[in-house]
Amino acid sequence: MNKKSNAELEEEIKKAFSANFALTFQLAESLRDSSIKSKKLFPITENELNNISKEDWELLELLIGRFSKLQDMLGSKIFRGIIDLDFEEAGSMRDTINKMEKKYIINDVSDWVLLRKTRNDIIHEYVPRGEKAAETLNNVFLLTPALLEILCNVHKYAKNEIGINLSQFDITSLELDKK
Repeated sequence: MNKKSNAELEEEIKKAFSANFALTFQLAESLRDSSIKSKKLFPITENELNNISKEDWELLELLIGRFSKLQDMLGSKIFRGIIDLDFEEAGSMRDTINKMEKKYIINDVSDWVLLRKTRNDIIHEYVPRGEKAAETLNNVFLLTPALLEILCNVHKYAKNEIGINLSQFDITSLELDKK
């Protein structure tokens, strides 16, 4: 049996991480674009949501879908990839999030918990109309910059701590306040 060397394994992990980062970056750019395009709708009230145009409804659907996908990708692929690259035990998701806080990828565990709760509200409790839907949509809009910031922190960590060259990704393009 041909066993791979540690260097070969590390290179495979780096390639997988880079590929996942590329997909995640594309998601982040799409989320940024959706946030910019839907900005005019926020904050949204239950009444406004109940009377929204088809075009504006489509903007909101894109925003929540992209938010949910980016949050999932960060948690399932990117954070786990960092753990692998640092040759640490994966452990539970809670362990992973605690490690991301220690690495300054997330500011605080409670920040990620709120992002995850909002994502779960989208997936499990989201209804197209009503007060809860308006609240969820407002949370998605307000939390989008935090989600984008996490990817910026991943970029910085990968470059400075792991030595992965991700210079092809203009991470500054994800800053919403400059748009």
